Amino acid sequence: MKALERYRTFLPFASLSLVGAAALVFGTRWGVGLSPDSAIYIGAARNLLARHGLSVATYPGEFAPMTQYPPFFPALLAAIGLLGVVLPARPDGFMPLCLGQVPFW
Repeated sequence: MKALERYRTFLPFASLSLVGAAALVFGTRWGVGLSPDSAIYIGAARNLLARHGLSVATYPGEFAPMTQYPPFFPALLAAIGLLGVVLPARPDGFMPLCLGQVPFW
């Protein structure tokens, strides 16, 4: 009986997360509107994977520490990159996945 109650509370949240992720996918089929911050985050994650630390490229071949942005999102992207997933130039597939996980936290 407890298992049935647990599924009754879980099912609405799971349905909402799937609907939200689907809306994000269909609403941004031509790409998400990226800001310069997105380029910084993805570049910092790639630099972290390339063992340059949490840094941003300043000139060709030179890197400066990333000090004006929060470090968690690039670190999360780099952790996903360690699993063998290629970091995208645009986070189109990653953002619906993040949105779909929100009700489960």
